[in-house]
Amino acid sequence: MTKDDIIANLRAENRALWETRMQQGVPAITTLYGYPLEAIMDMIEDHETRMDKTPNATVQHIIDRVCVEMNVSEAELRGRSRAKEIARARQLAMRRLYDEGPEWSMPRVGRVFDRDHTTVLHALRVWPEGS
Repeated sequence: MTKDDIIANLRAENRALWETRMQQGVPAITTLYGYPLEAIMDMIEDHETRMDKTPNATVQHIIDRVCVEMNVSEAELRGRSRAKEIARARQLAMRRLYDEGPEWSMPRVGRVFDRDHTTVLHALRVWPEGS
């Protein structure tokens, strides 16, 4: 959906408001719900840019990097092993994935590794932010 589509949808939903403003002779609309239109355009563009990132590429990149750093295989990292070295590597991968952005919730990170969100919570406690 483009920025113009979003604004058109907002105009359609609030037709009475727009018609009243036009009848009052308001020459141009510069704000929407109290936000300047430029700020809304920037938010939409930022959202579209973040959505263009392929989540699977991000996940694979993080897993590959952690596997090299911690000297474990991807199968071990995604597996069920509870060996200390493998568990620590998995926890580091969980922390880095969680730090990728607000779209990565604990349940979502847990689903990548076939684990519960409480396992991710433990990983976040073990590895401090920025690890």
